[in-house]
Amino acid sequence: MSGARWADMLDEVERQRGEVRRVADAVAGLTATATSPDRAVSVTVDARGVLVGLDITASAMRRYRGEQLAQLIVGLVADADGMLRTQRAQLLTAASTVTPALTDIEPSAR
Repeated sequence: MSGARWADMLDEVERQRGEVRRVADAVAGLTATATSPDRAVSVTVDARGVLVGLDITASAMRRYRGEQLAQLIVGLVADADGMLRTQRAQLLTAASTVTPALTDIEPSAR
């Protein structure tokens, strides 16, 4: 394999490393918010699905009993986590093209 081809491949590997870092940073920074249909409760979860924000209006406190409010919050966290899974999948799908292929490096692998 020529030196120029190796240099091109190494440049591509370095580009891919940068892309992996960019995607990893983007995934780590994801958040998602889900809101109840009546807009009385909203939750925000971080990239790990951890609840990092909870907003409960005064009307929600009057409208829902404790166990209803708890169920609503748990459901909203699950909804927000589902949104995160979708966002992660979109990011990872967009970054999944891998080059160079083994056959580019080792012609006998064809």
